[in-house]
Amino acid sequence: MQKAYEQDEGYNLYKQQYAKQAVQLHDIQQALDDHTIILNYYHTDTAVYGLAVTDNDFMLREIRIDSAYKTTVGAFIGEVYRLEEGRRYEGFSHSALLYQTLVQPFATLTDAAKNWVVIPDGDLFYLPFEALAYHSSERDYVLWHHAVSYHYSFALLLGQHTPPKKSASKNVLAFAPFSSADSAIQATGMPVLPLSGEEVEATGTQVFFGPSATKKLFLQKIAHTPVVHLATHASIGTDSSSNWIQFYPASSAEGDRLYVHDVYNLDLHNAELVVLSACETAGGVNAGGEGLLSLSRAFLYAGADGIVSTLWKTEDRVTAYLMQRMYHYLRQNRSPQWALHQAKKDLLQDPKMGSQYKTPNYWANFIYVGKLPETQPASNWWWLVAAGGLMAIMIVYRKKLRLLKRSFLR
Repeated sequence: MQKAYEQDEGYNLYKQQYAKQAVQLHDIQQALDDHTIILNYYHTDTAVYGLAVTDNDFMLREIRIDSAYKTTVGAFIGEVYRLEEGRRYEGFSHSALLYQTLVQPFATLTDAAKNWVVIPDGDLFYLPFEALAYHSSERDYVLWHHAVSYHYSFALLLGQHTPPKKSASKNVLAFAPFSSADSAIQATGMPVLPLSGEEVEATGTQVFFGPSATKKLFLQKIAHTPVVHLATHASIGTDSSSNWIQFYPASSAEGDRLYVHDVYNLDLHNAELVVLSACETAGGVNAGGEGLLSLSRAFLYAGADGIVSTLWKTEDRVTAYLMQRMYHYLRQNRSPQWALHQAKKDLLQDPKMGSQYKTPNYWANFIYVGKLPETQPASNWWWLVAAGGLMAIMIVYRKKLRLLKRSFLR
């Protein structure tokens, strides 16, 4: 219905009052700082067209689609999306080939950028770019060198005009309806998520477990909460009836599932961050030219600044670890993009976490979609530091010169 409405002539006339219809290169570059690059991919039947944009440069490349490319993409997705205990991850060679194909053509720009914002298309919506490896024989992931976030289109990205707000020390509304078992939970046939309780406890303030974690309470509190965290089950499908987030089973009129069409009708303009810590909340139907019509995108459309969601099914222990570390950094006033990035690095460096949890199929499913990192004129900052240092040297030099003159006169 929303897509049909947007095709109406009246909607286009309304939209023209507030925004330009075309996004120009100049508009994109003005929105970037000198640490950030946007990698935009457009998928056709025969080629992928890649556009890399920084604050002062851009590159356009054509990547031909052949049988080898299709095999590599399919093989990597098959490996990274598979969670089987005791099964060895075999995706390194495929991820290295994808890095060489999709990123290496832009290396002169990507290597210098700390922050990557990826706008994918087609099958690339399902790729975690931070899990791509520089070499097939090493675990030298993109993650070690760059913080990767995602978006759906240039227009949507630049439409979020204001800089991201800081989420540290903010009121967090957190739900864990499946943290323990009872008869109502067992009746759903869905597994208990015992570590989801620990996960939401790390968030801080308003935390609701089991029977108190209802959809009704969520709808009452959502409009005035800056950070929302949902640690539960979810489902994706081809239409809104099979795309939902599960709350505690209830017999009320509101029901116990938040469907994707419910999310579009919410007012989330006070939400700085929504964390969808459930399976496949970043997945959905790929609408050509529009991106994925997912739960994550629905929350963004409803007004949230940014979304943390998942590309594939999650592992309970890894999820709890990543979320606890992410909130640790959010409380230090770091951006959600950087906080999630650093949480993944902590997981890989933590000797207490078993090596079986350190392959990308366990940690690379969590992604951040949202506003650009706040623009920071780093080069100007360094000039100020240098100028301050020169002034300090001059002051010290003048003092010493005066002392020498006095001693000479004596």
